[in-house]
Amino acid sequence: IEELRKEIHNSTGRVSKVDHRLLALEERLDTESFRTTEIIKRLNQLMDQIERIEKERMIGGRKKENSGKGTSSFWRPSPNIKKSLSPIQAYNIAYNDYVNGNYDIAILAFDAFIEHYPESRLMPEALYWKGESHYGKGSYKTAVSFFNQVIQTYPKSEKVSKSFLKAGFALLELQKPEEGSRYLEELLKRFPSSNEASLAKNKLATLH
Repeated sequence: IEELRKEIHNSTGRVSKVDHRLLALEERLDTESFRTTEIIKRLNQLMDQIERIEKERMIGGRKKENSGKGTSSFWRPSPNIKKSLSPIQAYNIAYNDYVNGNYDIAILAFDAFIEHYPESRLMPEALYWKGESHYGKGSYKTAVSFFNQVIQTYPKSEKVSKSFLKAGFALLELQKPEEGSRYLEELLKRFPSSNEASLAKNKLATLH
């Protein structure tokens, strides 16, 4: 009987430990569920934001056509569009779409970021990755325009060397070897110790 009591006592202790672990696991699952819900909520907010921007863009485009005036390369949304996400949240969502190869969605998301947060420190990164998204689609001419914006507007950004490299590559894809080479040579001149310089040097070697 005494041995049985000890065994029951030990079993009760083990059951208590298991209960404690199950409780901790439930708490972790609740936390992960909350995080997932928040992510879905943020994605829905961004998609709503993009939809509003597209509607504004269509209206603005029709107004410009009716006015008979030239169109600007940059569209400015209505200032009353609500900023439902912080700059870093909006940027991360757009970047994740780029990483996953959803280039069209990434471009729209970077559009929303650029229009809503023009003073953000992430602007050069957003412009660069928007260029990369167009590059990924094969829209090389458009990609070059965004790489040039990084080079000209944010000359101290770490994305400048990368922009020279990818602009050069894009121009080569467009069968413009002289222009592409100039970008790569300028990269070697300005950033001779960068990783991009090594890639540029290798690429230039294949052109001669």
